[in-house]
Amino acid sequence: MRDAWLSDNRFSYKRKVSTYVEPKLQQKSIMRVSLDLANRLQQSMEPEILLAIFREEVSKLLPICGLTFHGDKEAFTVAMSDVSKCNLDVGLRVKGDTIGRIEYDFTHTLILEQKHQLNQITQMLAYPLYHALKFQKMKHLALNDSLTGLANRNQFDFSFKDSVTESQKKQVSFSLLVLDLDGFKRINDEFGHQTGDLVLTTFAQILVDCCCDGDKVFRFGGDEFTVLLNNSDKKSARYLSDRIYDAVLSNNLLVQFKVSCSIGTARYQLGDSFNSLFERADLALYRAKSNGKNCLELSPCAE
Repeated sequence: MRDAWLSDNRFSYKRKVSTYVEPKLQQKSIMRVSLDLANRLQQSMEPEILLAIFREEVSKLLPICGLTFHGDKEAFTVAMSDVSKCNLDVGLRVKGDTIGRIEYDFTHTLILEQKHQLNQITQMLAYPLYHALKFQKMKHLALNDSLTGLANRNQFDFSFKDSVTESQKKQVSFSLLVLDLDGFKRINDEFGHQTGDLVLTTFAQILVDCCCDGDKVFRFGGDEFTVLLNNSDKKSARYLSDRIYDAVLSNNLLVQFKVSCSIGTARYQLGDSFNSLFERADLALYRAKSNGKNCLELSPCAE
């Protein structure tokens, strides 16, 4: 009987110690995850990467299967599996202001203590994600035209280098199109800059709609646009130009203001720099303007 009593007491004692130690171990686990998270969140300024890092660290502590960040204008989703039995939303706040919320997916319902842990560790993401989003906005403004949303001249330089690298790697060529709206100054003078802006955004959308995947559209400034035509042959530039002319002629706004466009194009040749390629395309554009506008001219090399 005594041995049985001791055995029961030892079992009871161990059980009590176990329930007593578990919160400390859990707290250590939270601290370890928090330290790892704080270190890893300093490694990137890309929101998607930060969320992937965050999801990976949280999964060490809680049964997470995916998460989605909802901001003012953006949403990023990072999923681990399709299994989801519990959803929770946690707001992200910086200096008292909400920058968005994270929608969590879990494999099973969290207990109250786990929800507290989730809120605690989520706030660690707030500042890194806030600064990453600000950085992304600044980067977007630096590389994109604020009016049309198209890539700007700064981004063109990067894209041109990428196109050259791809051309040399795959032994294929690409083309540069330089486009200029005919009579655009008259629209600004007679109808105002607000109308001029509407014409520019309309034409920009036409260019995007007419181009194929892999082609890149840019606004250089004013009424001048460029297109990097990916993997093009001799007929590609003329085919794209015909599509643009047809789209302009079928657009009520551009027809109303009698807007047309002139296009000059040149194909990339081995050894071309941006300046040499652009000069050939620009000369072709000048010929198009001289030949009555609303037409396409190819540089001698493109022919």
